[in-house]
Amino acid sequence: LAIEIARQGDSSSEQMIALYMARGRAQEVSGQHDEALSGYRELEDLGRKTQDAVLEMAALVPMITIHSTLSGRPDADMARTLSARSLVLAQELGDHASEAKTLWNNLLLEILAADDYYKAIEFGERSLEIARQYDLKEQLAFTLQDLARAYVAVERFPEAKVAVDGAREYWRATGNMTMLADNLFNAAGVLYAQLDFDGAWDFVQEGLEISRSIGSVHLEVIALADSVQYHMNSGEIGRALGATEEGLEKLNEIVGSDFITAYLHAIAATVYGLIGMGDAAIEKALLATNLIDPRRRWSFNAPLALGYTITGRLPEAEETLQTLYQQPRFESKRHLDYFGIITPMADLVRGEFLLAKKEYQQILDYDLSAHGLTGNMPASLVLPDLLRIKGQALAALGHTREASETLDGALEMAEARSSKLSIWRILFELSEVAALENRHEDSDQLLQRSREMIDYLTARCGNDEAREGFLDHPAVRRALGGE
Repeated sequence: LAIEIARQGDSSSEQMIALYMARGRAQEVSGQHDEALSGYRELEDLGRKTQDAVLEMAALVPMITIHSTLSGRPDADMARTLSARSLVLAQELGDHASEAKTLWNNLLLEILAADDYYKAIEFGERSLEIARQYDLKEQLAFTLQDLARAYVAVERFPEAKVAVDGAREYWRATGNMTMLADNLFNAAGVLYAQLDFDGAWDFVQEGLEISRSIGSVHLEVIALADSVQYHMNSGEIGRALGATEEGLEKLNEIVGSDFITAYLHAIAATVYGLIGMGDAAIEKALLATNLIDPRRRWSFNAPLALGYTITGRLPEAEETLQTLYQQPRFESKRHLDYFGIITPMADLVRGEFLLAKKEYQQILDYDLSAHGLTGNMPASLVLPDLLRIKGQALAALGHTREASETLDGALEMAEARSSKLSIWRILFELSEVAALENRHEDSDQLLQRSREMIDYLTARCGNDEAREGFLDHPAVRRALGGE
């Protein structure tokens, strides 16, 4: 009503913008992104009809944000079109705040479209420069927060930590609990990528507490999703699955939550795949990929390929894996934890696939220095399992000494991280190699340690389905003497 009265009267541009922005922001906060976009388009049309570039500029910026974020209405093509117009207007008007925000939106867009994280950093650093020059404190915090994600993608971890810490300082000082919670989840991603699981868990727990205190279901679901990586590293399979189930239940309260729903299904698919439940992994992964834009489906294809591999559907596994390696600049985001436990999975699934095909030499030809094996780069989340796969390939080719050395290195790394799901399998493969070398006492000791870890994990599966599925894992059956 206030907007209608203002349009019929002689209101200034500033008054019109304030009214439209207040309504639009309220709609965004309540998840009514389509209604917010409709209102912003109305303001944009009004600006063009009256040749008021200020009105048009004010409408474009929030529209770009909605189309550049996964929690809004992601549309990379629309965002690029609006962004190009916005930058021209901002520079013509000398509107530094809008220029900095548009550049920040371009940073978000590159992350959304997964095109080029280096370009994302370029946009982000230009936004920072303008924000600092004109003392745009809030914009500085927004840009720092998302720039950290791009830094992680290209493994510039010290800069990522400085960026996310700087943003968090501002959100705490201003009491913006929504952005503080979001920041804590970003910070957790930085620490996960650096293998600091306990530090990441502290951030996730604080973010979850804030999310619940402010009644944000969306942020609470993100917290639950981010908790899975910690639970899986600790071997708490039931808690990991429980977090995804709780998140999916809570999403019933949110309108237009297809992407985050797909995200949770893909996380559950990953959990099922990692414990050897191929059919369940396929079912959950297909639920995920069918919910999102075809251009984004590849993001969740790793657990689908793992499910196909486990169930022996190797042609489908190969076809699905190809979608991961054909994406632009895929190598640049191997360590990006924006998709949590899913993101580092591609090369792990590739290794399991090659094992299933008995393409052992291809496994040995793969350069693990990209995962931090040589020490020139930070060790990746999946390096212990990649080394385990390499050890299995060496053993299959008869190189038992090298296999044992490789598996010893994998075990040392997994134990340093307390990665329970990796430890049981590495111990089992070491026992197999020891048996091949007729070191029967060593083999028996290693097998016993593996069985103890299997017992630990079995007790933490959470429900009968997961427990029976894990115990039906071929390597688990062999370790327990079932075949």
